[in-house]
Amino acid sequence: MTHTPGPWFVASNHDDGGVLSDFGRMRDSQNDEAECILGGGDDYQSPCKNTPPGPRVICWTQMNETPEGGDAITDEDRANANLIAAAPELLAASKCALADLMGMSDLVEEGHPCFATIEELQAAIVKAEGRE
Repeated sequence: MTHTPGPWFVASNHDDGGVLSDFGRMRDSQNDEAECILGGGDDYQSPCKNTPPGPRVICWTQMNETPEGGDAITDEDRANANLIAAAPELLAASKCALADLMGMSDLVEEGHPCFATIEELQAAIVKAEGRE
């Protein structure tokens, strides 16, 4: 299993907290046909019927009713969208940091805090890759 390549970004043209990727677009969830993930951008033309050009939706945040009767996302939902959008870069940085720490682990004594960090990074990478 692999994730949609980054970078991912939070939609800026509306206040719904959608996390998007320029790497293709998924079909409408109402459609039973397979998804199309083929590369993206606004000028991208998908061979999949009824799949408009543009960014692929990674996820949407929950809309909440405002006192004025409209819909908006909370600050917490916006923060969650920002964290999700950073996920591909965080995973790549974690893999680099893990490799660097593993390479330096021979230079420090057993019990050094870097070993706990190595274990934490390994666990986070396993979780992010769906291997737990």
